[in-house]
Amino acid sequence: MTIISYRPYDDQFWIACTQEEAEKWFVPLLDEQRLRQYLDVLKMNEERKRGKPDWDAEYNQMIKETMKVDEVAYAYFNVSRDLSVCYSDVAHHPFHQLWNGYSPFEYCDHVDIKTPDELKHVRMTRDGKCIEWKYDQAVGCLVGGAVGDALGYAVEFQNWRSIAARYGEHGITRYELDNRGLALISDDTQMSLFTGAGVLLGMTRGFMRGIAGRLDTYCRYTYVDWLHTQEWRSRKKGERVDSWLMDVPGLYSRRAPGTTCMTALRAIDAGQKVHNNSCGCGGVMRTAPIALVCYLHDYAQRDLAICDMVAAEAARITHQHPLGFLPSAVLNDILMQILDGKASCAESLVSVVQDAANRLPSIVSEDDEKKTYGELWPHHVSTLQEILRKAMDLAATHTPDPEAIESIGGGWTGHEALAIAVYSAVKHADSFEDAITSAVNHSGDSDSTGAICGNIVGTMLGRNAIPVHYTENLELLDIIEEMGNDLYTGCIIGEFDPIDTPEKRRWAEKYCHHHW
Repeated sequence: MTIISYRPYDDQFWIACTQEEAEKWFVPLLDEQRLRQYLDVLKMNEERKRGKPDWDAEYNQMIKETMKVDEVAYAYFNVSRDLSVCYSDVAHHPFHQLWNGYSPFEYCDHVDIKTPDELKHVRMTRDGKCIEWKYDQAVGCLVGGAVGDALGYAVEFQNWRSIAARYGEHGITRYELDNRGLALISDDTQMSLFTGAGVLLGMTRGFMRGIAGRLDTYCRYTYVDWLHTQEWRSRKKGERVDSWLMDVPGLYSRRAPGTTCMTALRAIDAGQKVHNNSCGCGGVMRTAPIALVCYLHDYAQRDLAICDMVAAEAARITHQHPLGFLPSAVLNDILMQILDGKASCAESLVSVVQDAANRLPSIVSEDDEKKTYGELWPHHVSTLQEILRKAMDLAATHTPDPEAIESIGGGWTGHEALAIAVYSAVKHADSFEDAITSAVNHSGDSDSTGAICGNIVGTMLGRNAIPVHYTENLELLDIIEEMGNDLYTGCIIGEFDPIDTPEKRRWAEKYCHHHW
């Protein structure tokens, strides 16, 4: 069966299907009145098959050319995404271009589906272009994180009373724009981009050499690149760089970079060992891209325990207290399960979070004598599980969001930031805007909690669900979406394949280390 047109304002599709498909999938959904209408349409089509007047033949040719289907060869149904609306009519009904009348349906990319249930994964842009759902999720994860970051960045160091006094009882809901008309991202989004560059650097190394280290180990190189964007005023000739992001001038802006990240990366850059006991949220706010690569490209056969450990180790590069890196393992688990279709509403998201938290103690740390997290850090594992349970319990109450979030914490630590993001995502699972505004309006690390919440709901609802007013002024949106596209696509070059197209040459420039 094929989607042939789309009605954006109420999310309904016009579907062409065979008679067999109609009897199997759609006729059982029809009430008595709609069933009579369907039988009338069948009768009309049969009459046309037996002998059509000249004007009807000419009209049917127009249908074929415009809709790319044969009118009388199919049954046609108007179907809502949730299947609550279903009725049949003649083929020309959706198109006001084809008859002397108006219809709210618009021509769109034709999309083949096997069952009506697949409609929940079909995403159409405003101009009728179909978006592959996993692509929409991947880009939604990064853009969603950046939106939450940019919205929260304006109020990061303000308490809730000050926020409410300035923006009203609902807090900040629209961007604070700079003098260029841009909503600025912070170090949270900057480092997320460099995480994406790191894991794609590792993936490309494997494709080009047939062997590669663990994905998180490549983030050390790209994180040092990020450090240099914060400390260099210009390029240093001959310097090794590991990320194409070093060629993006907008990333050389300092946006309140975390002290722990800066100190740890300076040590790495100097060839020294990192020593700290930081449980700040600077680890978990940047590791979402790892889930995209692990799920979309079958890293470690999508073994959640292994992939979660990789995400935790990426955070541990700079944050060495367990509550600074364990939250990354849980976030990675949540995102991979969402990508696997296990969370589409508040109830299923709660189950996903519970499953991720329950898996945490059994994850094996390769860098700690292959002991489990439960053996190594039982108290911290328990602390993280408890605060996540508290967040989900609060989300089921009618407690106002600022009050509920205050009882969880300020979000300055990794476990508090993740818990606040989970609270807002569960409480407002069906609305990207409501979830994000909930996550940033509190007396704490608003940009980080907004970024993590944006990663979660952006993955769950997709890029196309993010309102235009959150994307049209977003700083570096083109770079963020390009990274999302690369994470979705994965490496397109190989050791024995010629790099003979512009796309392949561009990939080699971006993800094979080079010197300026």
